[in-house]
Amino acid sequence: MDSVLFFVGGFLTALAYLVIALATLWCGKNIVEKKKFKQENARLRELLAKNKVSTHELVAESGESAQRDQKLTELNTRQKEFDTVKSEFVSVAAHQLRTPLTGLKWILHSLSEEEFGKLNANYKKAIRQAESILQSTILLINDLLTVAWIEEGRFDYQFTKQHVEPLVRYALKKCLTHAKKKDISLVSKISRRLPLILADAEKIKIVLENLIENAIIYTASSGEVSVQVREHDGAILIEVTDNGIGIPEEQQRYIFSKFFRARNAVLFETSGSGLGLYTVKNIIEKHHGTISFESVEKSGTTFIITLPTGKSQISDETVATPQGKASTVLGT
Repeated sequence: MDSVLFFVGGFLTALAYLVIALATLWCGKNIVEKKKFKQENARLRELLAKNKVSTHELVAESGESAQRDQKLTELNTRQKEFDTVKSEFVSVAAHQLRTPLTGLKWILHSLSEEEFGKLNANYKKAIRQAESILQSTILLINDLLTVAWIEEGRFDYQFTKQHVEPLVRYALKKCLTHAKKKDISLVSKISRRLPLILADAEKIKIVLENLIENAIIYTASSGEVSVQVREHDGAILIEVTDNGIGIPEEQQRYIFSKFFRARNAVLFETSGSGLGLYTVKNIIEKHHGTISFESVEKSGTTFIITLPTGKSQISDETVATPQGKASTVLGT
């Protein structure tokens, strides 16, 4: 038993380093060259703005600018090729990791169920921790795969006529266990009559689960997370609100950037890939919708999604939801 646990611990440690290496490789940018070009172009704009450039200087600067533009174009081309190679590498590597991870997950499950023999309390605790680490690693690999598929143009969409309410309630149900575990009230308010939308149901579920789960993660125990759905200006409006840690004002501009996590989020919850909101924004834009947010640090955040009702494709058909218009407390 000791040897099994030692193997599991060593494997998880090596796997964590591998995943970090993949993410680091993917994040790598040719920053120095781009910064140099940016500084030179800023210098040219400054000279022109001050109107202190002679004709000879202007011609010289124009020539240098053309050369810089050509070099920048070449650099961007190389960068795109490099990004493509990185995405393909991450996609293949992450995909290949999922098979052994699945096997390891079942081994840990068997250990926790004492199929290999009785365990004392310390062993059980260690296995539960290993299962938690493994699950976090699997989620990270899934996030990496999703973003790789997005950037490779392989994140396929199947658009069909959809009712919004079942998608929202599915996401709420998926997140309910976590909300209960943290003693967080999960409240929903869905309007009674809503137009159909043209959407990929599975992708919208990803969006809703991500936003609700984030709201739960970054809200302290005994807090509240609410989801409101209504029609507004010919679109479906979905608002996910929490009274959690909020987003620092100076970092709000980066919130949809790949791998970005706000400083207070890192301190509040150390684990996280910083890929969720990047994926969410991409999905919403593919649906010709919008996503925005309002946030005050230490007070909470509201993410606001608008999805077109697709009335041009779906006519003016609306459906009455069985539950009617009501507020429902799902978790306390």
